[in-house]
Amino acid sequence: MIAGLFEIFLCLLVLFGIYKLVLEQTALHRVKRFYLLFALIFSLTTPWLNLEISSDKIMIPTGEMISETLYEVVANEQAISPEAISPSEYTEVKPKTSINYAPWAIGGLYLVIAFVLVVRFGRNIHRLFTKAKNNTRIPYKSAKVVLLGQPTIPHNFLKFIFMYNEDYKKEALREQLLAHELGHALQRHSLDILLVELLQVLFWFNPMYYFYAKAIRLNHEYLADAMVLGKFNDIVTYQRLLLKFANRNQSNEMSLACLSNYSLTKKRFKMMTQQTTKMAALVRAAILLPLLAVTTLCFSLKTKAEAIIGNNANTLISTLENSIFQENKPELHPLGDYKYLRTTSTYGMRKDPVTKEDKMHKGVDFSAKTGTPVIATASGTVEKVESLKGGYGNYIQLKHDDQYQTLYAQLSEMNVQVGDKVEKGQLIGKVGNTGHSTGPHLHYEVIKAGEKVDPKDYYKATPDTPTRPAILLLEQKSRDPKNVAVYAVEEEHYDINLGSGFEYEKVIYDDNKAIFLRKNEEPIIKDMANLSVEQTEALKSLTLPPRSYLGKLQPTQEIVENWSDPTIYGIWIDNKKVDNSVISNYKASDFAHYFKSFLYPNAKKGKIYSYQLNLTTNEKYEKDKIRAAQQKAEWEKTTKASLAKLDF
Repeated sequence: MIAGLFEIFLCLLVLFGIYKLVLEQTALHRVKRFYLLFALIFSLTTPWLNLEISSDKIMIPTGEMISETLYEVVANEQAISPEAISPSEYTEVKPKTSINYAPWAIGGLYLVIAFVLVVRFGRNIHRLFTKAKNNTRIPYKSAKVVLLGQPTIPHNFLKFIFMYNEDYKKEALREQLLAHELGHALQRHSLDILLVELLQVLFWFNPMYYFYAKAIRLNHEYLADAMVLGKFNDIVTYQRLLLKFANRNQSNEMSLACLSNYSLTKKRFKMMTQQTTKMAALVRAAILLPLLAVTTLCFSLKTKAEAIIGNNANTLISTLENSIFQENKPELHPLGDYKYLRTTSTYGMRKDPVTKEDKMHKGVDFSAKTGTPVIATASGTVEKVESLKGGYGNYIQLKHDDQYQTLYAQLSEMNVQVGDKVEKGQLIGKVGNTGHSTGPHLHYEVIKAGEKVDPKDYYKATPDTPTRPAILLLEQKSRDPKNVAVYAVEEEHYDINLGSGFEYEKVIYDDNKAIFLRKNEEPIIKDMANLSVEQTEALKSLTLPPRSYLGKLQPTQEIVENWSDPTIYGIWIDNKKVDNSVISNYKASDFAHYFKSFLYPNAKKGKIYSYQLNLTTNEKYEKDKIRAAQQKAEWEKTTKASLAKLDF
């Protein structure tokens, strides 16, 4: 939003500069009127203006694009391993966040000032109509002359021409004054004034609208003067007439009217003698049109750049926005480029490793050895350093800016204190096995504007992340000691159960040997040193199958009606927290799945409800089901391709 407002300001500034350079000193008043109105309207469209170029001709996929796409597929296919259990697997545990009052204060200030300006705007319009209604009106051609009892500058609003009744009685003055104000009325100058005044009310913080308002008013006077001189052709008499009225006072509501005053008189006198030849007009047009074309291109190149260089354009735009508006978004991986990194649980609905129930997981779990360094993913301030018996265990929460926070849980060591300033990439703790956890891992969360979001959108996959299977790689004994006893593999080993329908149903390997098992057949045992490079890569590319998609579980209407009480239930619809009143907009048949979880004491802090409801709509369910099927099909395809290279 801020970027869009800045773009509007910049566009207004550039177009006004072109106006001052090319048009202001000319007598092309109609062209100037059209140009100023065009600039006002065009600038409002710039945040949404895109010049689309066919991407199939110029899209150049970068290595980063390919790696990110592969990462998304692999990450979404990671199976849920029971060795890394975060508190979010039991309930939605949302840490307390400090309330940032700055946006509320700024928004409140904007609304207060805008409200005052709207009231003044409406009051001035009402006063003009009241003045026209309560005073004598005399038809004059296609307008109406309103005779006022107090001395005033002649002015026009819509079809009304306001004049002091004594001035109207003086025939020598009347005709030229009426001709001037009739020019305003016939050309509907009041509509231009209403437009620019309304924009000043809505965008009162943008100074460019005040410059445009002044330029539009002055050009209106030029147009009306041209009509008078075209009819009477007596410049000297007309100029004396203008000086006569220049010092009269004007009221607030006259800001909406077309009028004359002393500050504009000198410029008007000069313009009355100004002439622009056809050749000069052509030269101005020849300069103006290319400038407008270049300006239009400049304010729409962002789409073109995106089409040409793909994700690099997004990176460039994001970098520029961050540098201008000081957004401190998390962008590093919390474990850096640690080579033994494993993603054991991604963000989203999944089966609880212990209870086997479907629950929402609002973070990412990385399996790693105890003591693995944990780094700050962006610079910021340490908000929390706490130790819990359950839940997060030892955890650190950082505040990066008014929008972003990150949380690092299940730590063995915490190397910072509350209030410390940390730099991006700085060591803050080490991986551990504290809280609700059955094995060493890091639970990582990203919090944006108070809501937990998918962390994978805020770090880039390193070459080792997570292109290898999510398996047990712990400092403790394997969960399947049978493999150690029967095949003499190391305690830390890979155990990949592929299931039926493949060349091998199961593959077990460590750094020294690989065991390939078929049903009802003797296992094939190979030394890792005897495998070719291609075979080794194929072996290490094997992953666990994607988790089965959750089945439908629709609530009854009676159950849905009981969810409206916010003191009992906190509601998430399609992974988004909603107000309980929203549930009245839904029927039971609108949901394909629901899950209710009880909030334990640690998770209930700061909440008034005791149960969390995760609801999935039919539309989201079907989309996720299709995506799960596509992921499984892709996994089967890549798995079969890898196993084909391991056919011994």
